[in-house]
Amino acid sequence: MTRWWGIFFLLCPVFLAGQGLSGQDTLPGEPPRVLIRTDVLRWVSLLKPAANIGLDVAVAPHHRLDLSLGWYLGSGYFAEFNGESYRGPRLRMGWKWIGWIDRKTALFAGLEARYDRITHREWAYVSRQGQQYVEIYLRHRQVESLGGAFRAGMQFYMGPTGRWVLEPEVLLGVARHQVSYRDPDDVSFVSDNNGWFDFRFPEGQSTWFYPVLSVNLGYVIQP
Repeated sequence: MTRWWGIFFLLCPVFLAGQGLSGQDTLPGEPPRVLIRTDVLRWVSLLKPAANIGLDVAVAPHHRLDLSLGWYLGSGYFAEFNGESYRGPRLRMGWKWIGWIDRKTALFAGLEARYDRITHREWAYVSRQGQQYVEIYLRHRQVESLGGAFRAGMQFYMGPTGRWVLEPEVLLGVARHQVSYRDPDDVSFVSDNNGWFDFRFPEGQSTWFYPVLSVNLGYVIQP
């Protein structure tokens, strides 16, 4: 529920500001010049919810650039116990080519770059001082990710003047992850009780493919 209120308060000032703008429709066959948006699915994600706000700008008749800034709010999987945390900045930059558009709909394809830097703190059983004793220790894990993806989706211009924009898109990409731990020198064994399945990236460098489904909700601030 908190995340839904976050979306409301995020978009409310944009809506109110838009009431002072002209009531002109978005032109047939021409996408809006500037829109502000947020990825709704990132707010309500169970694995890694993230606050985010973005800007989508037309730079040529069939080309758009977008930038999204965000912050990971935690995790119901990676940080489920008291004292644990999963937070850090989230950056997305992208380019879209508008292949087809009419008054209410546009199709696009393009590319997106991503960067994440997450500080993860989690409890773990560790053996210390040559395995002389075991204790529960709050580990500090750093995850830095850099990647890129192909993207394709649609924009739906909604409302009486077409100012509200719904943008579902699918991304398929590859990212390189650098994982490091800040453990004391005497830690020789760690058990984090992750069970049979573990979605954590391994320590060190690794490269993984990733699919993403995004549903952006936006508002046109300059038709």
